[in-house]
Amino acid sequence: MTNFVDQICKLGAHRIALISLGPVGCIPAKALLPSAPIDKCYGKMNKMVKNYNVGLENLVKRIPIKYPSSFAVYGAVYKTVQNFRANPKRYGFSDVTNACCGNGTLGGALQCGKKGYKLCANPNEYLFWDYFHPSEHTYNLISKTLWNGTYSQIRPVNLKTLANMTLIKH
Repeated sequence: MTNFVDQICKLGAHRIALISLGPVGCIPAKALLPSAPIDKCYGKMNKMVKNYNVGLENLVKRIPIKYPSSFAVYGAVYKTVQNFRANPKRYGFSDVTNACCGNGTLGGALQCGKKGYKLCANPNEYLFWDYFHPSEHTYNLISKTLWNGTYSQIRPVNLKTLANMTLIKH
């Protein structure tokens, strides 16, 4: 990621948003992993994701130091999705565990579109669309959070503020 940021800054990028990984250990596809628990998130995987996200946020903090005419923000999607999982009804979800489209354990054992898949009746009530991807409703909530969110959700400023910033070019 550092190499990518260096490349885009050298090409003239001034406003940069780096978005964290979500809780990958909670996706329905974990049903395909031999050692993953079915009844809860795969903690080992989420620990790796959290470590990556810490590094990503540290990179965001270094960007304006290394590239004084650039400014970066960190979108805390991991925390946002965990909030959805902790308070599903508040965000309009009836299911934050299973895939809407798929089949088998968690709807993650058979991919959406493969012979034998099933489709839920209310996709917008599911956190996950398929074995790996969030639903349209989830993406909508995440995008609104990144656009207008508070410091705990995206920092040091939200995307709306970033988009409207006047940066001094050196």
